[in-house]
Amino acid sequence: MSLLRPLLLAVLLTLTACGPTVRHVLVPPTSMEGRRCVAQCQNTRQQCEQYNQMAYYTCQNNYSLAMHNYRQCVHAGGGKRCWQPQSCWQQDHGRCEGHYRECFELCGGRIDRIVEQ
Repeated sequence: MSLLRPLLLAVLLTLTACGPTVRHVLVPPTSMEGRRCVAQCQNTRQQCEQYNQMAYYTCQNNYSLAMHNYRQCVHAGGGKRCWQPQSCWQQDHGRCEGHYRECFELCGGRIDRIVEQ
């Protein structure tokens, strides 16, 4: 417990040193047509996130296989002829969220930016 207190203090100091926090509040459109439009935006965002996740897992599987082949090549004395695979990118849901917010506003929704100290 004595080690936990300094760690918590360090985390709190780091968070307070970061400055203001920005939060976004999505205000949906009031019309039924606008709400249906936003529902389509949500479906598109979900499909985007699922696609990103599937692509990431496929990349991870391919990377594992390629690393196995690379290690076998090196072990067999292939040296510089062995191809070392590149690691996978990190999953990026920010792109999907950005498209969703654009769609949300095009449907008549509003995004309020709130700055908190």
